[in-house]
Amino acid sequence: MSETARFKLTLLDAAQAQKHVTVNEALTRLDALAAARVEDLALATPPAAPAEGDVYGIPGGATDAWAGQEGRLALWLNGGWEFTDASEGWQVWNAATNSRHTRASGAWVEAGPVESAGGAQTLFRIAEI
Repeated sequence: MSETARFKLTLLDAAQAQKHVTVNEALTRLDALAAARVEDLALATPPAAPAEGDVYGIPGGATDAWAGQEGRLALWLNGGWEFTDASEGWQVWNAATNSRHTRASGAWVEAGPVESAGGAQTLFRIAEI
């Protein structure tokens, strides 16, 4: 089967049986990835009770079911982990730190100030006290 370039959604084949299975899997994956939200980017051990659709960024030193998947996204779908690569330039909201991160040079980098060609910067943050 072939798949889409960005989200790796499985495409239907001509005369494929049980098309609903392929479509439902693709929609579930799209639902998890299109939200651009991860639960955590620093958790190296899979959580004990993830919720359906949770997404985690896997850091170095990952253990258990995430071992060998460093740098990838882990999606909890249909009672198990699925893994996918994050493309350069993807942005996610990290719920654990309430911050935005961008995939750059193979790593998640916290979004910093926006800078103009002349060096002027703007940075927006919200702090609740």
